[in-house]
Amino acid sequence: MWDVKYLPEALDDLDELDGSQRKLVLKSIEKVRKNPLSQQEGGYGKLLGKRGNTDLTGFLKIKLRASEL
Repeated sequence: MWDVKYLPEALDDLDELDGSQRKLVLKSIEKVRKNPLSQQEGGYGKLLGKRGNTDLTGFLKIKLRASEL
């Protein structure tokens, strides 16, 4: 299980969401926190890597398709 730390910018983004969207995002983050594996390993997140000058290796992306976020 992972600990989750939010950047100030992420907290600002969460504050801008309406209640139902915020709840859905936080629920999805909690789901990944409890099972921090990539989709390839039976988890929920898509592995990110290095693109240009940005290295996000080891981080996961969660896409909420049904919610239109």
